[in-house]
Amino acid sequence: TLGACHTDQECEIRAGNTFDYPALHGEAILKAGYSFASCSVDAAIKSGISTERYSIIDLILGKQRSTFIGRGIKGYSFECFPEGLQCLLQQHTENGGSLLVSGSYVASDLWQSDHYGDSDREFARDVLHIEYTITTSPKVGKVRLNTPMLPIGTLEFNRNTCTTLYTVESPDVIQPYGKGAERAATYTEGGGCAAVIYSSEEYRALTLGFPIESIISPTERERLISNSLR
Repeated sequence: TLGACHTDQECEIRAGNTFDYPALHGEAILKAGYSFASCSVDAAIKSGISTERYSIIDLILGKQRSTFIGRGIKGYSFECFPEGLQCLLQQHTENGGSLLVSGSYVASDLWQSDHYGDSDREFARDVLHIEYTITTSPKVGKVRLNTPMLPIGTLEFNRNTCTTLYTVESPDVIQPYGKGAERAATYTEGGGCAAVIYSSEEYRALTLGFPIESIISPTERERLISNSLR
């Protein structure tokens, strides 16, 4: 029957998008001893804001990815890296600013969405210094940090439905690209790369294939953000 489904969870409350993730990240940033300002991607692009006064951009992508709305007559919405954002991030790094980028589709959106082209993927390689790995996403949300820059050990992000955190159904498996890029973390299941860190004399970029706000332990989340800002 059309629409038929099981009813074992019909009375359960499940967390969704609470739209307060800049505050969640910001709390960790403040605890690390830094100040912060926040805005939407559209506001940053359309206002022509200069990022020179900011030492690092924390880009919160969550589960955002290119999506058709309705019949799709207006094209894609919610792209991870629209052209204006690519230009802003590239200019920021050229001015010596660093990047912290996290999201479930941080690489797969660029490689698997048909409206992106080679130049968009070159942005990922040249600015974030990542490539996408076509593989099965791990079912277990456990990550092992394996770089002295992030001496945390093992952390866990949410892969299950619950009342407090949204579910990460499909974390990205990525790979480092180019000189200066290395694995920063691996998934304990399968050993795929969960995060890439790029470091040069000009800037540093840390890209995670899962959302930071989905990390279950607030202490682990705060330590990750704190270490990434150093």
